[in-house]
Amino acid sequence: MKKLLQLLFITIILISLNKKVDAQGCYYGASATWTINGGTVSFVNTSTMFSTSYWDFGDGTTSNLHHPVHTYSSTGNYVVTLSITYSWNLGVYGSFSCSNSGSGVVTISTLNAPANVFGCTDPTMFNYNPAANLDDGSCVNFIYGCTDSTASNYTYWANTDDGSCMYCPTYSINVVTPGCPNYGNGSLEVVTNTGSIPSPPNTTYQWREQIYLPPYGSTTNILPFTGPVATGLGNNYYIVDILHNNGCPDDYLSWQFNSSWGCTDPLATNYNSSATCDDGSCIYPIYGCMDSSSTNYNPLATIDDGSCVNCPVPTDLISNKVVHSRATFNWTNNGSEYYKIRIDTGSGWSILTQIGAADGFAHPNTSKTKYFLTPNTTYEWQVRGWCLDSSVSNWSPSATLTTLDECPNATNLNSTNTEAEWNTISWDAAMTYGVDHYLARVREIGSNSWNIKGNIGNGLSKTIGSLTPGATYEFETRTWCKTGDANNPSDPYYKSDWGGNGQFTTVPCPVQTDNLGVTQLTATSADFSWILTTETPTADHFTIRFREIGATTWNYRSVAGGGTATGRTIGGFTSGVDYEWEVRTFCGVGSTWKSP
Repeated sequence: MKKLLQLLFITIILISLNKKVDAQGCYYGASATWTINGGTVSFVNTSTMFSTSYWDFGDGTTSNLHHPVHTYSSTGNYVVTLSITYSWNLGVYGSFSCSNSGSGVVTISTLNAPANVFGCTDPTMFNYNPAANLDDGSCVNFIYGCTDSTASNYTYWANTDDGSCMYCPTYSINVVTPGCPNYGNGSLEVVTNTGSIPSPPNTTYQWREQIYLPPYGSTTNILPFTGPVATGLGNNYYIVDILHNNGCPDDYLSWQFNSSWGCTDPLATNYNSSATCDDGSCIYPIYGCMDSSSTNYNPLATIDDGSCVNCPVPTDLISNKVVHSRATFNWTNNGSEYYKIRIDTGSGWSILTQIGAADGFAHPNTSKTKYFLTPNTTYEWQVRGWCLDSSVSNWSPSATLTTLDECPNATNLNSTNTEAEWNTISWDAAMTYGVDHYLARVREIGSNSWNIKGNIGNGLSKTIGSLTPGATYEFETRTWCKTGDANNPSDPYYKSDWGGNGQFTTVPCPVQTDNLGVTQLTATSADFSWILTTETPTADHFTIRFREIGATTWNYRSVAGGGTATGRTIGGFTSGVDYEWEVRTFCGVGSTWKSP
C-alpha cells in the first residue's frame, strides 16, 4: 500500500549574505535555507565551505548544529544569523581559518501546523478541491451532457450540464363526453401532463377509429382531426398518434368507449355511477321532514333532510320595562332546555343572548332583561327554543320594541344665597316625558369624594349646609325621567349621567367686634360693650353669650340696634360669681350666616 506522507506548507528563503573576503582569500560566504511548519522551522546550512556553524535564532536562543530545527513560542518576525568558520590546510605552507556570517528574516504567522485535507489538487479537473493539500488520486475529467434525471435525454454518466436537456411532454386521454351508441356525440381530448417542449405547431395528431365487425372482424377509419381533440365519436376503439418535429420521440394513445345506459346525474336518487349514457330515467328526490308527528311534516318528501321540528315555537312575545338602554323580553314557556333571542335593527339578524344552558333540565325562566341597548332604536326580535329531545323549534313570529331617548340632565346650573356654611344650588328642568326626581352631589375642589344630596323630588333647587367657609365647591345633578309608560311610569334605570359642572365659593362672615369691655352696674347686672370694625360683608346683627366660669352651658342674649350696635345691658347675674362672655357677628337676617 502506498503510504501518503504529510505535506507541509513551507517557505524557502535564501539568506542574503554580506560576503567577507580577507587578505588571505576568505571569499566563501554563509548561506542557508529553511522551511516553516506552524511555529517549527527547519534550517539547512547551504554554505559552500564551513567547518563550524553558529545560529542565532533572533529570539534569544542559539545552536551549534549545522542543520538545526527550532520551535518558536510566539508569532512574529525574527532576524536569524548564521556564522560559519572554515579552515584551509596548505601543507608545507601551513594553514589558515576564515569566518563569515549572513542574516535573514523568518516570519511566523501561526503556531499550528495545517491539518491534512485529502482531495483532488489538480485545478483542471472536474472535482478539483482548492482546500485540499494532499492529492488522493480521485481527480475526474469533465464529462459534458444533460445531468437532469427528469429530462428526456438525461445522460447518467455526465457530470457537467451543457444545457442540452430536453423535456418532452407526456400525455393522457381525457373523455370529454362519452361515445353513446347511435348518438355519435362522444369526444376525446389529448391532455399534456408534463414537459416544456411546446405542442402544436411543433406537434401533430393523427386520429384513427377501429370499428368492430362481428363476429371477429374490424375496420379502421382515418379521422380528419389533426389537433388534440376528436369529436363525433361512437362506441368504438380510438387511436391517436402524436408526432413530434422537435427531437422528441413520437407517442401514441388509445381509448375504448364501453358505453352503458342509466341515470348519469349524481343528484338523482337512482344515479348509476357506472353508466356513461343517460337514458332519461333519473328520479330526483324531494327533501323535507318525513316524520308525520312533526309540526313541519311534508307528505311529499322522499328523503328526510333532518328538518323535522318537534320542539314547539315560543309564543306570546311581549316586552316591558323599556327605557333608553334596557328592556325586558318575555314569552310563553314551551318546556325548552334553553332559549336564544335574536334581534334586527335593520342591518340583519344577530343573537342577542341565550337563556338557560344545555344541562338536561327544562329552563323555567321565560323572561330576560338586557342592558346596553341603543337609545331611540326599534328592535325586531324573535325567540327560538332548544328542547330536551335535542330538537330545535323554528324562530317565533317577530315582535318589536323601541327604546326611549336618553334621559336628559338638568341644565343651567346656578347657585344663590351663598353664606359661610350654606348655599342654594338650582337648575332648569330636563324636558322629555317629565322628571321623576333629581339628585345633586357636591364636593370641595380638589377632593376625590362626592356628597350626595337627596330629598329633592322634581324641584329645581336644593339648599346645602355644613360647608366650609371660604371654600370653592363644584356640584352636579342627575335626572331620573318619567318613562311615559302607564305600567312603568318611573324606572330607577331611566336616568341621565352626572353633569352640569356648577361652582360656588362660600363667603365667611368675619368677626366685626373688638375691644370687648364690661361695666358692672349692680351686683346682678352689667353693661357689655365693644368697638365695631369695618369688614365685608357688613354685620346684620349681634348676639352675646355668657356662662359661669367652669359651666358647660351658655346663655344667649340678642342685641338690639342691628349691625351698628355696640353693646347692651344684661341682668340676672349671681353676685360674687365670675363669668366669661363672647360676641358673635351675623351677616344675614337669619341665624346661619355667622362668624366664629
